[in-house]
Amino acid sequence: MNQNANVSIGKIGEPFYDEISNRIKYFSVKEYTNSTELIRDIDAASELQVRTNATRMTMRSIMTTECYNTLNLSLRNIIIEAMIPLHKWDNHVLLYFANNNDSRRCDLEILNEEDNLIGDVKESPTSTLQLPKGYSIEMLNDSISLAYVEQLAALYKHVFKEYMCEFTQDSIKKLVNGNLVYAARSPKNQLVSIVIAELSSLEVNGKELLVTELSDMATLADFRGLGLNRFCADKILPHVKHFDLVYAEARACFYGSNKIFKNLGFEYGGRLIKHCLISSDKTIEEKGDYENLNVWYLKGDGQQ
Repeated sequence: MNQNANVSIGKIGEPFYDEISNRIKYFSVKEYTNSTELIRDIDAASELQVRTNATRMTMRSIMTTECYNTLNLSLRNIIIEAMIPLHKWDNHVLLYFANNNDSRRCDLEILNEEDNLIGDVKESPTSTLQLPKGYSIEMLNDSISLAYVEQLAALYKHVFKEYMCEFTQDSIKKLVNGNLVYAARSPKNQLVSIVIAELSSLEVNGKELLVTELSDMATLADFRGLGLNRFCADKILPHVKHFDLVYAEARACFYGSNKIFKNLGFEYGGRLIKHCLISSDKTIEEKGDYENLNVWYLKGDGQQ
């Protein structure tokens, strides 16, 4: 289990500059019970944003609901983009704070279209699927073979036009090592779909917080519509149902990326504006180098 940096979760415990997505990213390990310390840490991340000329600052923070309910950010150009209730930590929430420069705004028309997409996803019935004949779902571990690494690199390169990392043999091994990974194999023995659960253990005010983000999800275009990502995620969830936080950040412009989490029993927590460098197939033609991501989280009882 990782305790420092993951591709999606990011470096834990201090703000850092993510050059690829030109942003300051911060997952705080403090438990905020008052706004004074929180605002001091937000200011520190904002100062780093100015020094690095980053066009975005995003900070995830754990706080008591009492602190959340009395929080006043009116004197700072900071917004709360998403909120996740931490059901296993009584009276605590995880908040996403953010500040984007004017050059990193999103068109109102696109935001409205994405709102409609989320509405359609929420109202859609939960799909029931059966794994197609000849397909299998299997776990990949740290001893992944070179042949599998090459297949996964080719899969990711096919799916994503832009991403937060380059898909090399080394980067694929880093994605797999120390995490929980399931992939779908086609009848022709090809890896065609993958879901990675990034596993992290954080010490927050002397207490352990177990966190997993379902990320780096991809399915080759010719194999979409079979529910393969969902079958992979179904294998992962029983392993992490005891975690304190199970969440995902899905591309807001693509219906299928959000529908899967609705089907898995996740709840919608908010939207991250122009969050990172990523590009693939789109339902909504979002423009620019960065995309919006929707936050989804698993309910506190861990049930699908």
